[in-house]
Amino acid sequence: MAGIVMAGLIAIPCLFAWFNVLATWDPFGNTERLEVAVANTDRGHTSDLTPLAVNVGDMVLSQLYRDDSMDWVITDADDAIEGAKSGEYYAAIVLPPTLSDDMFTFYAGNAEPSRIDLYVNEKKNPISPLLISNGTQGVSAQISASFTRALSEVSFGLIETASDFFNEAKTKQALDSIETRTASARDQLLSSASTVDALASLTESSVPLVDSAERISGALGDSLGQVRPVDLGATGAGLGGDGAALAAALGATSEGFAAVSERVDQLLADSSATSQATAASLTDIAARIDVQVKQYTALRDTINGQVAPALPPDAQPGVRAVVGHLDDAIARQTAVRDRLNDAAARLTAGQGGRDGKNADRQEIKDSIARAREAMDSAKNSYDTGIRPRLEALSGSLDNVRANVDKARSDMDGVSSALANRPGSLRDTLAASGADLRDTAESLRANAARMQEAQQSIAQARSSGDLTKLADLVSSHPEELAGALVDPVKVERKEVFPRVSFGAGMAPLYTVLALWVGALLTSVAVRTDDRSIEQNVVDPDRLTAGQKYFGRYLTFVTTGLAQSTLLMAGLIVYVGIEPAHPFLLFMAGWVSSLVFHLICYTLVLSLSNAGKALGVLILVLQVSAADGAYPLQLLPGWTQAISPWLPATYSIRAMRAAVFGTYGWDFWRALGILVLFALPFLFLGLWLRHRLHHAISRMDEAVAQTKVMMT
Repeated sequence: MAGIVMAGLIAIPCLFAWFNVLATWDPFGNTERLEVAVANTDRGHTSDLTPLAVNVGDMVLSQLYRDDSMDWVITDADDAIEGAKSGEYYAAIVLPPTLSDDMFTFYAGNAEPSRIDLYVNEKKNPISPLLISNGTQGVSAQISASFTRALSEVSFGLIETASDFFNEAKTKQALDSIETRTASARDQLLSSASTVDALASLTESSVPLVDSAERISGALGDSLGQVRPVDLGATGAGLGGDGAALAAALGATSEGFAAVSERVDQLLADSSATSQATAASLTDIAARIDVQVKQYTALRDTINGQVAPALPPDAQPGVRAVVGHLDDAIARQTAVRDRLNDAAARLTAGQGGRDGKNADRQEIKDSIARAREAMDSAKNSYDTGIRPRLEALSGSLDNVRANVDKARSDMDGVSSALANRPGSLRDTLAASGADLRDTAESLRANAARMQEAQQSIAQARSSGDLTKLADLVSSHPEELAGALVDPVKVERKEVFPRVSFGAGMAPLYTVLALWVGALLTSVAVRTDDRSIEQNVVDPDRLTAGQKYFGRYLTFVTTGLAQSTLLMAGLIVYVGIEPAHPFLLFMAGWVSSLVFHLICYTLVLSLSNAGKALGVLILVLQVSAADGAYPLQLLPGWTQAISPWLPATYSIRAMRAAVFGTYGWDFWRALGILVLFALPFLFLGLWLRHRLHHAISRMDEAVAQTKVMMT
């Protein structure tokens, strides 16, 4: 009878691991059994330029009839949706009525991708929604392929009618309109590029200005903690937004001087500070204001040299007013700087006393007030003189884009017949300046393209050579369609390949099986001292350590038998094809010995509580041992306990043995796993005796219930 029990203890963990690995061997290879309903409501696409009607939805259905990746059920929309709700289908795909129309407007500037409705019954199975999502990606690819073929057919049909089409009077009028719009768009693009360049220079010159304002505010200590940088929002949203950014920079400088006034009051009113310390602080503030003066000077020069030439004559009085206010602000800031330096010099020389400090403080405050007034005037002048002009100019780009879109629309109408249809203020200003420079370059490049297009149209119209117009669209219709459908080829290269999905899950199921085997053994095999007293002549002569390891030998034998049979079955019966078979056996042996030591010690030391604790550790290791899902996808507490679970390192060692080692990863994982034995040896050899009386009382209480075994 004991032999039958031992055989069961050895076989049960093996069966657990083998059957689970085989059950998950290739679950994704049977997706053809999943019923997915497909309903086509596409009404098709026709136009005056296309010689035939196209229905992409019908093409998709014809391909699905030949596709066996899933069990596609072709039905109507109502049945598909109801079937997904009732569970008759795992999912339902409904092709929209505008599918073909949406596919054939890919060249429009405001075109959006066509949307397919997918109804997934997530109640029916937790894994099927993921498989269905992968399947719908295949449907999307088939739609793209269908569109490619349809586009080629339409293009070649248009080639057959191109000669007659271009002899019509309406076509010649369309060419004249396109040429005129192209020339207008080119001129507006060049003009807009110059305007954007000027605004970019203005924006870039305000970056140092903001730097100075922030440095002044940052030097004021805790008393200026409430001063915040101006939030400009997204400066790339338009030219009007960049004008607001410069106005905000001017306002930030004015606020910075308000903080300077408060700081100067504090410095000159503080009787506890030494004259040298106060003088040093005043000198530092004066130096920062000097930098501010230089930046305002650079800003004034930028407006004079770059912004003013880009604005119309009627805006020049406003520009001159802004420059005048900037000159006044520069002069008054210079006066503040000089008064700060004079006050610092008198303090350093020990002159003035309290009355002198009060006089200096009042003079500096008056100078700062005048400087703030000048800066506010400069900001107001800018807001009323230049900023409205810049905001008005922002609309010119919209007009340019409208003309370009119109010209492109006309071009598409003609060329379709040729078969070739195809967070701080400073960071915000700096990024805006760079974006404006890029925008200017893009505008010039587009202007050059408009020039080339105009020349090609004129040459084609005068010579009758329509190939020039064809070159504007594409050199080959198949190349255009191929680029739209499959622009990138991905070549998958496996690192540490596996024979199947089940082989990838084998380390997890193997480790769980070994833990279950150790737990079953610790429950089925006696661990108390009574077993020794009944089988040893003189049990008193044995030490506690001898009794502990003597009982453990039984667990060692069982564990080695379990792990050896389990690993052999994985290789011979299941066929996981490990990269290092011997390392797999070694990982199984070490894991089994450590797991048996842990479970044996828990049950020996804590009795029923130890059994419960062994089950709890098993539950935690199912999800937190990094055996299935990546730890980064799991909750934070799961990631936190993973390094403290022995199964984590057992799984790592088995993965290295099955799929291949990398450096010392196998031996490192095995070494950490062995370290888990140390605290349990401490528990079994020393701490257990301190807990003996408490555990005995708990066992007696359990026995008195006459319900649970002890």
